[in-house]
Amino acid sequence: MKTVIRPKNTRDKAQRHMSTFWRISRIPLCAIMLALVFGNSAFARTLRVPNQYLSIQDAVNASNPGDMIVVASGLHKLFTKNITIKNMSLTLKSDAGPEKTIIQGRGDSPVITLVQYSQAVIDGFTITSIKDEDSVPLQGGGIHCAPSSAPTIVNNIITGNNAVLGGGIYCAPRSSPTIANNVISKNTAVNFGGGVFSFKSSPTIANNTIVKNEAAS
Repeated sequence: MKTVIRPKNTRDKAQRHMSTFWRISRIPLCAIMLALVFGNSAFARTLRVPNQYLSIQDAVNASNPGDMIVVASGLHKLFTKNITIKNMSLTLKSDAGPEKTIIQGRGDSPVITLVQYSQAVIDGFTITSIKDEDSVPLQGGGIHCAPSSAPTIVNNIITGNNAVLGGGIYCAPRSSPTIANNVISKNTAVNFGGGVFSFKSSPTIANNTIVKNEAAS
């Protein structure tokens, strides 16, 4: 049997080729992992109402996690049904602030409902509703924070809403909303919590003006 002795430089070349191969082969995997980690923020969009979508709910339904919906100034009446935000990490923001951007909901349900596990941001609206003598929301006239949700509610005027519990805002069990820099006024609860009602929840409530709300109890 013949013994073949490979020259040292040949072994070195083979090792260099293998090292280069592994470096190159790792690049697509790293790119895929980065895309998975940062994909939401990298491809976040800005959706505009009414320039691109006629209604806020239409924009919400078309949104992806991380998107921002910018709503133009004016009175936005919710004729058929109120807003439900199912997107977990959506930002809903006014273009011109709460004095000029008004969402007027129907009086039979919360103007805005944030579903379970939602971390959406509501920023810069007047949130109000038409009084419905025949039907009053049970939990939250202005905003309903569902169980285990953790939304951020900032820079809003929440006024003129009615509910059995939580005329302005209702915080459901295990929810942990951040409620900051809002004016919460002139809301009414049939039972408890004219402005804000918190039930087995842990909201962070800071720097709000909460005045002239009414509750029977």
